[in-house]
Amino acid sequence: MLQRLAQVKPDATMCPGRLARDCGTTLPAAREDILELARAKKIVLSQGGRPALITKLKGPFRVAPVHL
Repeated sequence: MLQRLAQVKPDATMCPGRLARDCGTTLPAAREDILELARAKKIVLSQGGRPALITKLKGPFRVAPVHL
């Protein structure tokens, strides 16, 4: 997943379903991995254009790499 996200331009986000498909799986199967990467601060989750708290994540969200 991190390799795929590394291809995302800075300041861009990605649909988590597209990320999962590009990695050969489904969103339900990849969701825990996505959340784990967010907990480890390797990716950023957002909702409505704002950073999202993992504990309050509900509904559609977007995924972005952490660009240093």
